[in-house]
Amino acid sequence: MLFGRAADQVALPGWMPWWVTGARLRLGAVASGSLTRYGLPRPSHKPSQSHPVQSEQLRARLNAGAIIPRPGIDRFDSDTVVFTDGRSTRADLIVWAIGYRVSFPFLDTDLIRARDNDLPLWKRTVHPDLPLGRTTPRSEI
Repeated sequence: MLFGRAADQVALPGWMPWWVTGARLRLGAVASGSLTRYGLPRPSHKPSQSHPVQSEQLRARLNAGAIIPRPGIDRFDSDTVVFTDGRSTRADLIVWAIGYRVSFPFLDTDLIRARDNDLPLWKRTVHPDLPLGRTTPRSEI
């Protein structure tokens, strides 16, 4: 939350220099605290280096114990899940959210492809080797 509104709804004008937007994002990250205190891993990037994706309810759910972060799964022993940190827990059901394959069937494969689901994008948004030119809404004016 920022000024009583969801942080993604508090926008800075498009003409504002990027370093100001980056500073606001970093300040927001500091003000809201690190998610590592809840057991989540530290991101490999700094605020403003990637598109932020986070539920406004994540912290509340973590505080309430409705979400319990765990590291990666090491193995399964019958009805027990053993995690990479050695802890284990019984599980009746596991929703394994994998198996997707990143693809762009509407684009020429010479333009962009995700080999082994790896898509190396600048700030996880734009391919660094593609000559896009200006892409802000002002380019349409």
